[in-house]
Amino acid sequence: MTDPLNDEIATVERLRKRASQNEEAGSVEVVAAFYDLAKRLAQAGRSDDARVALQEAADALHGFRDSGSRVPPDFAVPMMNDLAAAFLDLGDFASARRLLEEVLSFRIHDQGKAHPDTLTTKNNLAVSLRNLGDFASAARLFQEVLESRRHILGDDHLDTITTMNNLAASLIDAGEAGNAMELLRHTLDVRRRTLGEDHPDTLATMNNLAISLRDAGDLSGATQLLQHVLDARRRILGENHPETITTTNNLALALADAGDYRTSKELMEGALEKLRQVYGDHHPDTLAMVNNLAMLAHQMGLYAESASLLQTNANYLRKILGPDHPSTLTAMSNLGSALASMGDFEGAKKLQEETLDAMRRVYGPRHPATLATMNNAAIALANEGDIVAAERVLRQLIEAQTSVLGPNHPDTLTSMFSLSVIHAMSGRIGQATSLLKRLSSSSQETLGSTHPLTQEILDALTAVEKIPVKGRRKKRKRK
Repeated sequence: MTDPLNDEIATVERLRKRASQNEEAGSVEVVAAFYDLAKRLAQAGRSDDARVALQEAADALHGFRDSGSRVPPDFAVPMMNDLAAAFLDLGDFASARRLLEEVLSFRIHDQGKAHPDTLTTKNNLAVSLRNLGDFASAARLFQEVLESRRHILGDDHLDTITTMNNLAASLIDAGEAGNAMELLRHTLDVRRRTLGEDHPDTLATMNNLAISLRDAGDLSGATQLLQHVLDARRRILGENHPETITTTNNLALALADAGDYRTSKELMEGALEKLRQVYGDHHPDTLAMVNNLAMLAHQMGLYAESASLLQTNANYLRKILGPDHPSTLTAMSNLGSALASMGDFEGAKKLQEETLDAMRRVYGPRHPATLATMNNAAIALANEGDIVAAERVLRQLIEAQTSVLGPNHPDTLTSMFSLSVIHAMSGRIGQATSLLKRLSSSSQETLGSTHPLTQEILDALTAVEKIPVKGRRKKRKRK
């Protein structure tokens, strides 16, 4: 028994050949046939085949236009937009971006910058850019759409609020959680009033606000809000809905930050199984979940498991998204940390330095992802014995983190703890002790006495205080 979809593929191929030979089948019919085939393949779970069919449709459309064949304008632009939307659904953001840039150019020329269709296309292009890691460009486009919609529709119109929520999400990605929170609180207030507590858009805003709270170090507020969103999405959408899975991941990350590794791992493993069922093994969302699970394994001391997951993940991400995509770079940095934990200090140092250079180029020098990689690079330098370089990188990092995230943010405290270790390794026991005492107070106040970082700081403080006096540098007495 043959697969009907394979038969349909063969039919579309014959249609394309006839069109290329200038026979009865027209270009419009070929493009539409490939697009319809792609939709059916995607519905059947054949994402890779669907992506190929979409690309065939896009290539056919451009090919007929470039050859001078008559393609009706009222077909070409909407079709490019539909193809871009389908690429977005499949996680192929680069292909979506190329098409949306063309559509936006057409719509600005034919309909004007403020036309609703133009604004929708600009919004969708911003979504593609955000998923490709170009957070600054995404935020700029969202800001342009927001200003236009505020002017035309008003502050409380649902389309304006949707754009405000999208802009806030991009600001979170760009490391500007503080600026995002103000937008999100306003968005949440309007959506609760106009849509209700359990509306999908209201829940989406709660989810984004919770991420901002987590980034700002408010783990208790983040976990409470995420648990509320997860309960609602499970009840309304079901366990396997992509938005439910996303919220499960966000809650797992917040719980891991709070030190509840067991619950976090259970949530992540369940979410990963569902993502594989819904999207397949190689979808960006699936790979992102594998990365999160690998990092949790690293936090739990399961270094070999973590390195294996990260190496596989990095290979797929490099192939699918490219070597400079933020997700690829994050996976490479995390792999470097895993290598260091397994004793491969030389390999870790090389990987962290390469990743840090790329992070600075892609994200910018003060993005949280760049800062996290700086911390990993400093640790790699210290493990290789280059204490002076490690301390220099850590001091630059702490200065940036204090400015961007605040002095009591978990990432800032982690970097300061790394600096205390550098002090101890250099024989500056007094400086290490003084810094650890300050850190223990800040960590207990911010994260709680049972948090793993707090416990690690207290253990280190106990250890340095036991070092004999002869191991400490004595202060010179003034005469």
